[in-house]
Amino acid sequence: MDRASRIWASEAGGGALLDLAVYPFTWTLLALGSPATWTADAVVLPDVGVDVLTTLSLAYPGTAVAQRTCTPLSQAVHTGTMAGEDATLSTWAPLTNPTGGTIEVSEGVREVRADPTGPPHAFMLHEVTRCVQEGLLESPAMPLDLTLATIRMFDDVRRRIGVRCPNDARVR
Repeated sequence: MDRASRIWASEAGGGALLDLAVYPFTWTLLALGSPATWTADAVVLPDVGVDVLTTLSLAYPGTAVAQRTCTPLSQAVHTGTMAGEDATLSTWAPLTNPTGGTIEVSEGVREVRADPTGPPHAFMLHEVTRCVQEGLLESPAMPLDLTLATIRMFDDVRRRIGVRCPNDARVR
């Protein structure tokens, strides 16, 4: 663990929640919407003030649930899986720019290949560029209300787990 890395700097938005959890959480948010209830647990480095492990447990109306765990301390597989009554969808790594995945149904497993548009996160830059060029004020793929819901929830998570950023004092 390199303590000089930006991932350990609260002023840079470091830590598991702000640096890593946003990607699997957004994947879940786009598939299921905002959760009805949620809980968060974390391990926070008190001397640095960032979380080294955060787990979000999300519950939705009906029977849908999601579990998201993030940590920069592990080289765990960076994939996403969604399972339902009739099918399971799994991405290949990395979740931020998968090259494909699998769809498993009762008839068998089918591989789906994707052609990533460059390095991880490039698809986000392509979408922003497209929206600007078309004069859109927000992306239909990630509307402003979902972005704001994510920010508000992550601010609530940070309060609950005890992670504060230097800029928190400037915001009422």
